[in-house]
Amino acid sequence: MRKILAFLILALSFSVIPEFPVYAEVKDFDFLAVDVPKGWTAEQQGPSMVVIKSQKSQSSLSLALSSKGNASIKEIAERLYTQLNGFDMEQDDEGDYSFYYVDKAGLENFVYVVDGDDEQYILSSSYAANDKDFDIINKMMDSAEFALADDEDDYDED
Repeated sequence: MRKILAFLILALSFSVIPEFPVYAEVKDFDFLAVDVPKGWTAEQQGPSMVVIKSQKSQSSLSLALSSKGNASIKEIAERLYTQLNGFDMEQDDEGDYSFYYVDKAGLENFVYVVDGDDEQYILSSSYAANDKDFDIINKMMDSAEFALADDEDDYDED
């Protein structure tokens, strides 16, 4: 009876302990702050792109901030869709676009084109090798804070 009770107490204690965070630290770049998990590397490539890669799989996330010029977010998404030979393009309720494409390595990537502000748009491209990496990529995307032209005062680089 004692063993059963001890097992039940142990099992209940694990069910109420919050999940340990997988994020090592917040990484600040010229235009972006993002939570980068342990086992992933992040590198800025050029003035407005960050590439985050898993050290254990082929999973990756690229985040970019670009000027719209005179194009609408729809025109930008359609141009990228065509250039990448995309498929399954959709527009969400907020007016942002997503689609898939197959890269040179034969991996199916997900692209998300977000209307950032009047002057800029946010582009993300990701490949998840497994469900765990898929969840981690979504958490990184949720954590990303871009320094948009409309809210430069809100972005803290410290």
